Amino acid sequence: MRHNGEVPQPDAPARPFLSPEDAARLRRRYPKSRLSGPWGILLVVVVGAALLGWTLWAGLQYATPAVAAQVRGFQATSDNTATVQVDVQRADTTRPAVCTLTVVGTNAIPVGETDVRVEAGGATITTVAQGVRTTGRALSANVTNCRIP
Repeated sequence: MRHNGEVPQPDAPARPFLSPEDAARLRRRYPKSRLSGPWGILLVVVVGAALLGWTLWAGLQYATPAVAAQVRGFQATSDNTATVQVDVQRADTTRPAVCTLTVVGTNAIPVGETDVRVEAGGATITTVAQGVRTTGRALSANVTNCRIP
């Protein structure tokens, strides 16, 4: 009930009295955690540190691949051939690289595939033009599976 603009505060709830039987029943129903205490905390910290270390390792390992490539240009020269220009970037130019080109036709159906090989040496980014024989009219090209053999 308001009086002169004041909001009444509810009374603190009464704490019920627990009999010893009720207290024992609650202890059995809600036992102490098995991870409580210093050993449990240590276990959680060690497992957390291991997971964090693995996540950092995996992120650094796969964030910068040894070889990356992208299609620079594409031209369907006839119904059975296409020319694809690919930019291949290598971290280590002393090793050769191989990338797989997939030429795609209508309805996203692959109509041709070949490997592009970049020999050791040269610049970090190398542009390679590759002719691809196809089974139908090519509409686009993709680079997949770049690797160091």
